[in-house]
Amino acid sequence: MHSAKVHDFIGVVLAGGRSSRMGTNKAFLQYRGKPLIDHMVGLLKEAGAKDVWVSGSLAGYPCIPDEQTF
Repeated sequence: MHSAKVHDFIGVVLAGGRSSRMGTNKAFLQYRGKPLIDHMVGLLKEAGAKDVWVSGSLAGYPCIPDEQTF
């Protein structure tokens, strides 16, 4: 039996938008004592992501800015 080879991949957390309906940025909501964005980035790294990027503009994270301005 052959084992499947896992190729390098880059993870992207979708965290763009205005958060206008919630009134606060959902990425920074606390989950188990830390921001939700940190959990999502951590899950992708645990899964083997070579790099993890965040869509949107969040200070302290490597980001891919939204093309659409709101």
